[in-house]
Amino acid sequence: MTYLTTPVDKRTPIDEYKNDVFGLGMTLLEAGNLEKTDAYDFDKKQINRGAIEAGLNRLRNRYSENFVRIVESTLDFNPETRLDFIRLDRELGIYRRDIKDKARGVKIITNNLLIFS
Repeated sequence: MTYLTTPVDKRTPIDEYKNDVFGLGMTLLEAGNLEKTDAYDFDKKQINRGAIEAGLNRLRNRYSENFVRIVESTLDFNPETRLDFIRLDRELGIYRRDIKDKARGVKIITNNLLIFS
């Protein structure tokens, strides 16, 4: 699935890597909401920002603030301020450490029950 973004300035070429980050963000948005987001107006050749905002609002009701913040940062409409994959990896690194720390406190008990210490 491909998502199209338009450059802020029509004379500026599209950064394919940051366009891929936007595509990842759209994938996370749709997977998180378990539904397709009609984010692209093919007639006008532009992004439907309202549809993306509505999808982000639905995510806010289901997921942590941290997850929504990551998705939002991948869906930044300005490619100059949108995360690239290197910055995205750094952002996710913070959460990897938190997850590992929390995992150390997990003890597995019989019958698939988990107890957090």
